[in-house]
Amino acid sequence: MSYEEIQRNIQNQIKFEDGINIQRLDAIFRLLKNKSGKLLDVGCSEGKFIIEYQKKGFECEGIDISDKAIENGKRRGLDIKKVDITQKLPYKDETFDIICCGQVLEHVLDPLPVVRDMHRILKKNGNLIITVPNINMFRNLFLILLGKPLAYSCRFDSPHYRDFCKTEAIRILKKGGFKNIKITGDKLNIPYWKGKLIRLTPYIPRFCDNLVLRGTK
Repeated sequence: MSYEEIQRNIQNQIKFEDGINIQRLDAIFRLLKNKSGKLLDVGCSEGKFIIEYQKKGFECEGIDISDKAIENGKRRGLDIKKVDITQKLPYKDETFDIICCGQVLEHVLDPLPVVRDMHRILKKNGNLIITVPNINMFRNLFLILLGKPLAYSCRFDSPHYRDFCKTEAIRILKKGGFKNIKITGDKLNIPYWKGKLIRLTPYIPRFCDNLVLRGTK
């Protein structure tokens, strides 16, 4: 199987609806089960995930760095502010019940101060949900065998500053002050002999494409 076939088949298996990765959203909702309250979406882009959180009854606002994304979100009537998360977040201590930070920390040179600041603005017993690409995703094993660059690695041509595996993601949350850490994944994609994919359940997070973690303050 060629590199191009693997990449094409992987992309064909990712389910999108209105630009939302449904498998990742499902993983987040598994960790938000029976949760409610005020939610901050960090790195929310134009707010498509915010709309899904609102459907579940959360009171939501978002922050992002992209002027264009914020403008698009505001056209949808969403509460989105421009914030550089590498600076102190413009919120008082213990403001939110839930913070979701999806596909963001890999773009930050030093994510630990960001995690600690999110801990600061969470209420006691509040939850942080993060999602990060998994450097140990199963498809990378095939890319290594083919001598190709790893998917979404800071070691190659990628906008990522940092690679995460299960151990590193848990370590960052613990150092940031979080406890009772739960972890799942969004999908596990395995190429096989006909160039198709077996998509297994996301309960083997070590090899899933993206890690989804919940920490409690």
